Amino acid sequence: MSGYRMSRSTMAAALVCAAGVVAACGGDDDAGRPRPPSASSGAGASGGGDGGGGSGGGPPGDCGNDVAEQGEACDGPDLNGMTCQSLGFDAGEVRCSPECTPDASGCTGVEVCQDGRDNDGDGAVDCDDPECDEACADMCAAPVALADPGATTGDTSGHAAVRSSCSLESPGIAYTFTATTTGFLDVVLTPHTDAPLVAELRGACAEPATRVECGRPSVGAGIDNRLTVPVREGEAFYVVVTGANASQAGAFELGVRSRQTACGDGIQDPTEQCDNALDEPGDGCSNSCQLEATEVEPNNDIASANTYEIPFFAAIGPPINDDPDVDVVRVTVPSGPTDLIAETAAVTSSDCLTGRLDSVIEILDENGEVIVRRDRGENGLCARAVAPSLAAGDYYVRVSSVLGAVPETFPYRLDVTLVSEVCGDGTISAGEQCDDGNTDALDGCSPGCRFEFDETEPNGTPAQADAYAASWLAEISPAGDVDVIAVSVPGPRSTLYVNVGDNNTEACLRGQIDSYIEVLGDDGTTVLASDDDGGVGYCSYASLTDLAAGTYYVRLRAAPLVPDATFFYRLNVTLL
Repeated sequence: MSGYRMSRSTMAAALVCAAGVVAACGGDDDAGRPRPPSASSGAGASGGGDGGGGSGGGPPGDCGNDVAEQGEACDGPDLNGMTCQSLGFDAGEVRCSPECTPDASGCTGVEVCQDGRDNDGDGAVDCDDPECDEACADMCAAPVALADPGATTGDTSGHAAVRSSCSLESPGIAYTFTATTTGFLDVVLTPHTDAPLVAELRGACAEPATRVECGRPSVGAGIDNRLTVPVREGEAFYVVVTGANASQAGAFELGVRSRQTACGDGIQDPTEQCDNALDEPGDGCSNSCQLEATEVEPNNDIASANTYEIPFFAAIGPPINDDPDVDVVRVTVPSGPTDLIAETAAVTSSDCLTGRLDSVIEILDENGEVIVRRDRGENGLCARAVAPSLAAGDYYVRVSSVLGAVPETFPYRLDVTLVSEVCGDGTISAGEQCDDGNTDALDGCSPGCRFEFDETEPNGTPAQADAYAASWLAEISPAGDVDVIAVSVPGPRSTLYVNVGDNNTEACLRGQIDSYIEVLGDDGTTVLASDDDGGVGYCSYASLTDLAAGTYYVRLRAAPLVPDATFFYRLNVTLL
């Protein structure tokens, strides 16, 4: 704001401009920009110095025929879908002026300060509105009361940082809520930002020590984050929404309701081990919302391991004598080479995405030695591990909770897949570097499905550079490796294009290749061009024009953000 408050008619005129009715706005440079009332703008302004209207003073179209045509915001009773709310106000009835522009004189509103909306239609939202100075400086000054059930939108941006035992000091908003049902209270926070937000229940607004419960930090925009606690009818709470870490803020939706416990409603309550639709055989969850476990405890080492079967349902329970619970499952590989893929999955559908299931998977050999360990996969916080090229024999999958995870106990389903490696079938398995559908040699992919490299190490300096030959296939390995490739340019005004590719493995898009290239002059020192992510995905691309004849050098390494990364790559060079 610039020291003035906009009149409702000026606000409506500005919205007409923003909607594209340019002829009513005095030129498109100011379209959609609120301006202070003056002798020539605002309610009653006719648009011309002599009151005659001027050539730009009225919208095009046949104003007055009761049909909103192109260039008209409205016409008589035809409001073209316009409401007070669409103009930024909170309530009221909008009308159409004789000039076919919005008449917002019947619209009203009071800025709420916490909902991310312009309720009073003055062009300022929440903390940008001077009316919200007090509420934004102190979340307890005017907390909004939520119904039961209730829902609202909000945005913590611009609000003062709050003291919280659930997070670091970060901007926060408070609401009041009184339960109408004995059972459980659900607080569902859905962020519209990737900044992690947290919901907290308190007994007193300004006292972090009265905390009832903390929600988990949100894991991404649009993903529901649920906090559920027992509640009695008439209990009152403050619901605080704040950032998980200092200064993190953003928009969100918030829903609250008290309810009775009901197995089969898809909400896993503290008294339930799972909650799926009832009468679903094979889903691991009984009609009393208890886990139908496949595992047999104890199974915490290879001597007591359970034999894997489909489906396999289990649970990571609470620590015993301070030792965390682990589950070990035996998997028999009938023949090799075979890839063993192990994944944890949710029994109640959203547990991986919400972070309720935060697991670690280790694949062990017959002696209990770790082959691979992973704590992330392709579905939220559920884990996925792949042990490639295994020989026939018994192997073991060990499942545990991530250290410090909240909660540290959870039910899960274990999925194990065995994939036989067949070189030449056109499918790249975990133990293959490539698979081009044949077992021919000298085509870039060897008969053993390994890359056939063009480079000769060491080649880390211009003096050691390999001469480029199409199509160049090489490897950045070990960590910190640098490849230098010499390119002969014919001149006298050649154009050079250089890009890093992934040999059709999609590794550039997946981030498995993250390269950095430099093109050096014929002195081997001067950097003429450089690039990090200018190509496909995380792969590099550079070009130069008007090059004289000579030998130039392409220097390639891992990107500065991941200097120890290793990867296979194809270098493509084009000369014009």
